[in-house]
Amino acid sequence: MLRKPISLVLFVLFASLVCVATAAAEDRKRVLVIESYHADYAWDVSLLRGIRRGLGKDVEVFTFQMNTKRLPREQFQARAEAAFAYYREVKPDLVMLADDNAASLLGRRFVEQKVPLVYLGINGNPRNYGLHNSPNVLGVLERPLVKRSIMLLSSMSSDIRRVLVLFDDSTTSFEIAHTMLNDETEFTLYGVECELVRATFYSAWQRLVLESKRNGYDAILLGVYHTLLSGDNSVVHEDVAMQWLNANSPVPIFALWDFSIGKGKATAGFMLRGEDQGYAAALLARSFFNGTQETARLITIEPSLVFSRFEMERWHLKADAFSSRKILWVE
Repeated sequence: MLRKPISLVLFVLFASLVCVATAAAEDRKRVLVIESYHADYAWDVSLLRGIRRGLGKDVEVFTFQMNTKRLPREQFQARAEAAFAYYREVKPDLVMLADDNAASLLGRRFVEQKVPLVYLGINGNPRNYGLHNSPNVLGVLERPLVKRSIMLLSSMSSDIRRVLVLFDDSTTSFEIAHTMLNDETEFTLYGVECELVRATFYSAWQRLVLESKRNGYDAILLGVYHTLLSGDNSVVHEDVAMQWLNANSPVPIFALWDFSIGKGKATAGFMLRGEDQGYAAALLARSFFNGTQETARLITIEPSLVFSRFEMERWHLKADAFSSRKILWVE
């Protein structure tokens, strides 16, 4: 006789739990991260780790990769259209544009949509992307510290007096040269003579490395190297380029990003961590959700000083000049 009432109670309880779970799912905010690059690119992996950590589990994160490190420039606009189509499909509460290509190709378009928008990893001027003075836009600037890294080199060894600053020919490289170095290719900082070279082809990049010591350079400051083209115009994988560089460079290598420093890579650098950028961007996103975006400000991330134990020993370099600073040691 009690079976029907018990069954009814269980049914009502189950239905209530389903309704609560459905309501909770519907209340979750949806964030779309449009990445300029590809999913296994170390910078993007780090960015997303920071974004997810900052947003927490109560926010649903969707991603779209534009793959502009690997695709030819003439395909960029098509990828931007695909990204915008995905935005219409997902209908997110907030959009994040990661790095310059996504910002330049889609920034103005999303500003017009009036959707809450957070940009991150931007090397160029946000004004150039239509992201300045818009009430629905907040952002995190990426400012690789070329000049402070030169200071690092000059402090580590009195033998380092001429440096090759080596980049690929990507949008990131152009924006760094334009925004932070005023398009100067030769400059002197802290008594160190520097020359900035941007290489399109892997073979030219390799030649610059092999001839660096013969040409009077004492060290290489490595920028991005992710769009170097092989003889058939395909992009050389970044791991292949780094392995070759570490094995063949006749002078110590320093770098500007965390993914380039460690055993079998570069020796040290004042570098930017993608995870820090992502976490800061997530906090800005939360300010939109909390209604406090009007008090939020543009963020520029402070760099970290990173040394590789293995590579420092390999090149007989010391970090004594930086004993008073916080140092992150990696393998």
